[in-house]
Amino acid sequence: MQVTKDGDHVNVLTNKESIIKGHNIRCERARTPKKDCKCQCGGKYHGISARLDDYYNDPHEMVIDETFGGKLWRTAMKLLKKKMTCTCGHTFPLTSPKGYLHDGGLEDKDGKSWWLYYTCPKCEYDWSWWKLTRRIRDGMI
Repeated sequence: MQVTKDGDHVNVLTNKESIIKGHNIRCERARTPKKDCKCQCGGKYHGISARLDDYYNDPHEMVIDETFGGKLWRTAMKLLKKKMTCTCGHTFPLTSPKGYLHDGGLEDKDGKSWWLYYTCPKCEYDWSWWKLTRRIRDGMI
């Protein structure tokens, strides 16, 4: 789902872009009270993305575990505990698979398609399952 505000684009599912051009995305994603805002907006945009997510009630990312089954879980198991070096230079184990409903994803035991990915704990880049499986194929992981 996408929301547009003042001509600036935001992806509500992933909150990767700021709603307000040049504004701090961490402030917009905050779930703390507006009075806790420490950026230049003074609380005006504090938590706006979090509130939009709540409003649209999107099926946010979920931790993928064995209860999902299907090709989704088999792929997650193939990647589990391998060490990944992110483009930021940080090396981390692939231990926390996450996903969200997506037509181009992997099917679970019930036939629902999920986009599987792992997030770099340092830079928060999301590595999709297909990028990681290609890296394994090419001997990079």
